[in-house]
Order: sequence, then structure tokens, then C-alpha cells
Amino acid sequence: MLFAAACVDPVSLPRYFLGFAGSHRILESDGGQRPLRTEMGKGDLGMEQKTAEEGMLELTILNAETKGKTFSETVADLLDKGLPPELVTRLQELWGFTKWLAGEIVNIGKIIIEKITGFVRANPNLAVGIAIGAAVGSLVGMVPFLGPILQPVAMVLGVVIGGATGARMDKGQHPGGLFEIAIALARTFLESLAIIFVAVKRYWQEA
Repeated sequence: MLFAAACVDPVSLPRYFLGFAGSHRILESDGGQRPLRTEMGKGDLGMEQKTAEEGMLELTILNAETKGKTFSETVADLLDKGLPPELVTRLQELWGFTKWLAGEIVNIGKIIIEKITGFVRANPNLAVGIAIGAAVGSLVGMVPFLGPILQPVAMVLGVVIGGATGARMDKGQHPGGLFEIAIALARTFLESLAIIFVAVKRYWQEA
């Protein structure tokens, strides 16, 4: 099953990430004016509902929390785990991504990386590449319009995780179950952030 959002090339992340993440979507209501509804396949996830204004307020708080933080400090412990240089480069580029939303500059990249690194630290038993891949796949699955800014990271992850998968299969191991678990963990961890982004979609489109 391939991730359905057209903004992301399906080969950017392994199919097991995009397929699993892509089946868990948050659907926004008209222009962000009315509360959100959510969907997982045909069932209701029962997630918290936010208006565009509520989402923007929470995004403003997250934005304030990134002030003064540096990329090297945020990812220092991950660098010690041997992240490939090309992945570090892409993450650093993402760190600098900002967007003008509802009259203020929001450090979108910083907010995303803060949450991704938080997920990696909360799950030390997951390989760092798999954890980051699960986080990126989950975010794109839940918030498709983040695809264009996450695509450069996703492309590198496709190579990194693909190599790890091949090595596991050479040893007779089947990693599919591990990836589904990683996606499920990432989705739970990042769901609140996804709800905020979906709530501010109207502002995102107007920017």
C-alpha cells in the first residue's frame, strides 16, 4: 500500500513506512473554521478537535519554546549515534525553515526537529534511523502538506533505512513488524503536533 499524498514521491521513504503512515490521516473541515474531524480507515480516532485559532495559539507557544535553541545542541546526542553526514545536512536545512503564519514568523523546522528528536530519545531501543524515519513518515501521513519540506530528509532516510533493511534480510530477519511498531509509536507521540498543523492549514495556504 503506497502513501497517497501526491506531494511526496513514494520512493522517498520505504513502502512500509508510507503505507502504514498513509492509512492514518487527519481530515480537516472547511477552511479550518469548524472543528476538525479525524479518520483511521473507516473508524473515528476520537482525537482532540481544534479550530484554526486554537491551533495557531498552540503553534505560537511551541515557536516561543524554540527561541535561543541551536541545531547542534538539539541533535548533539543523536550525532553521537552516528547519523550519516547527508542526513545531518538535510536536518540542518530543515532546522532553518520558517513560514509567515497569521502575522508572525514561525520556526516550523525547529518545531518539527524538536519533536522528532524528542521521539528518538523517548524510544532508545529503536535504531536512530528507523526512529527518525517513523517520525517523518507519520508526520507526512497525518499532515500531507508538510511533504514538500520533509521530502529532502525523507529521500536520505529512504537510502539509510533501505540499506539497514537489506542487511537485516541478508541475516534472515524480517523487519516489517518492527517498522509498523515504530510508526505506531511515532504516530502516538506526534499526534498532538499533527493536530495543530492541520488546524492551521488555512493560515498555511494563505501565507
